[in-house]
Amino acid sequence: MINLTELQKLTAEISARLIRSSYESLDDDITQSLAEVVPALKADRGGLVSVNNGSPIAHVAYVWYAEGIKQLSSDINLVELFPWAYRKMVLQQQIMSISSLADFPPEADVDRR
Repeated sequence: MINLTELQKLTAEISARLIRSSYESLDDDITQSLAEVVPALKADRGGLVSVNNGSPIAHVAYVWYAEGIKQLSSDINLVELFPWAYRKMVLQQQIMSISSLADFPPEADVDRR
């Protein structure tokens, strides 16, 4: 795992990039930031999800995948695929870290598939 000093440095670099980002380059800068932080956290994918306020709809807004990882369509409503994670992260506002499918509790059966 990335050490705290490296994480702080990466966070500062990404923050500076996003502060300097223009409207035209913001999407690319966010994607580049994910391409740096996700592998540093030893993850094979990571992204930002757009959630429609007051409606059970969530789509991938920005994402980075490691080589060989199957990509999701941005048109998919993630709430339908991951209802347990949606309840935890969006409705209950809890932070989640899932390292493997075995980490999901029994009530997350739909999310595990």
